[in-house]
Amino acid sequence: MEFHFATAWEAIADAIPESPALLCGGVTRTWQAFDTRAACLAASLADAGLGAGARAAVYLQDSNEYLEVQFALFKLGGCAVNVDTRHKADDLVRLLEIAAVEAVVYASCFAARIWEVQKRLPKVKCFLEVADGTENIPVRGRLDYETAIRAHAPQPRAVPRPADAAFLCIAGGTTRPPRLLAFRQAESCAARVREAFALQGAAAPTDLAGLADGVRALHARGGQPVGLVACPLAHLTGMWLGAMATLLAGGAVGTL
Repeated sequence: MEFHFATAWEAIADAIPESPALLCGGVTRTWQAFDTRAACLAASLADAGLGAGARAAVYLQDSNEYLEVQFALFKLGGCAVNVDTRHKADDLVRLLEIAAVEAVVYASCFAARIWEVQKRLPKVKCFLEVADGTENIPVRGRLDYETAIRAHAPQPRAVPRPADAAFLCIAGGTTRPPRLLAFRQAESCAARVREAFALQGAAAPTDLAGLADGVRALHARGGQPVGLVACPLAHLTGMWLGAMATLLAGGAVGTL
């Protein structure tokens, strides 16, 4: 069977709702909370005009919110686009134009950079700010991340999801010009499921029912897998091996 990341994560959330999914800075989100918050965020993005195929830049450091945004875009049938937080204004604008993003989710610590480039991004419909306790820079039209979640009911689950849904990643930008890589999500998710279960020494499931049963079996056998992301989620290795290989086994992902 071809998996879709949102559908797979929803099946896991239904199977182990009270188990932790995200761990960061003393904040724990259960699988049920992970699913619900992502669905509310998806509804907020839909209100802003994003839909299937839409792209949103994730201008965050590793955090629970980073993965919630990823899940929300999967639910919409859209794509989250990773952003290297070291980029200066011109490089950031060029990257966001290459990726054709319609929304930017950023941490408050990067608000000054967003304020600097905002007028150069006329196609961006929505700026969502994740508060991190740093200085408050008045980005025009910004929405507070937590307020956006609280203000929306969860977006209903889409069944089936687009067969041609993509997973996107910006590569390069340090030693060569950035380029946008596209992966067919169904194949990528199936591969990540195989990796996730292989790391646990278990046979990989081939359908959603098997995925839910397999996750429950892993929990019953030896407890819940826990993974600590050792490199940035903005890098493909950090996302696929650091986060997805844990989440797709029903594990909890820790970020620093």
